[in-house]
Amino acid sequence: MDLDDVINFYQIHHINRPTELVNTFTDSFYFAKDLQGRFVYANQLLYDHFDLSDPTDAIGKTDADFFREDITEQIHKDDTSVIKGAAITNKLELIEDGSGDVLWLITSKIPLKNNRGEIVGIEGISHSARHIQANIRSYNVFYECINYMQ
Repeated sequence: MDLDDVINFYQIHHINRPTELVNTFTDSFYFAKDLQGRFVYANQLLYDHFDLSDPTDAIGKTDADFFREDITEQIHKDDTSVIKGAAITNKLELIEDGSGDVLWLITSKIPLKNNRGEIVGIEGISHSARHIQANIRSYNVFYECINYMQ
């Protein structure tokens, strides 16, 4: 696939693009990637976080364009599992974006399927642990550490 295929990902696979609702999230990053790990969609919060001037600036890029190598390797490992059909739900992650910003995120990912049920990518959502303190109650062991680091 070339960049045009990434840009036209949703048309090629006959699936609906995410609605504008995902751009109203103030505490959640929404993203979708193709099977090669290239971003085919990301919500406004993700663009804002990475200081991208245009939404298309992320399209076609991979996690390696935004994160350190060790973080990229873990994300790739998770994505590979999802491409094989697994779902990742509510995984507590520490993400450092290369510019010094550190975020605790709770991430869920599922396979992105076309209308024939074939896996054509992944989609996910990452919530800021800071904004959803109630959801980290099950991680009480880390509560004080998370608050201190944030």
